[in-house]
Amino acid sequence: MSVAAEPQIKTQSFVIDLPDPALPPFFVQLVELRGSVVITVGTAPTPYAIAGDFACAMHTAQGPPSSTALTPNASTSLSMSAKFSRRYKRQVFLSLDLAAFTTQGRPANNLVLTLEKALLMKLDPFLKETK
Repeated sequence: MSVAAEPQIKTQSFVIDLPDPALPPFFVQLVELRGSVVITVGTAPTPYAIAGDFACAMHTAQGPPSSTALTPNASTSLSMSAKFSRRYKRQVFLSLDLAAFTTQGRPANNLVLTLEKALLMKLDPFLKETK
């Protein structure tokens, strides 16, 4: 008798509504693989501009996560993916499509902080249970 293997890939999609009614909802898609997670965030339902701001961070046993930009304009995803990698102790690929909120090549800091907090509230139940 064979036992069915547990799925190795898990996906979840959800919408984040930020407190500011002037901001549109953010659509988030998670793809969890063994030891890593791919997070894509955009302001329109998929397909949104994946890799507009794209980075990868890898958890290390000692010291800060090792992170790298996968696109030229990845400053926001670079720092956020490192924080998520440290928090969830896994490799994190993070793609942000914040082009509509970019001024002088960077999204507004208050938007980034608000989005990061909202993402953590949604990600914690999904990623902390599967460590």
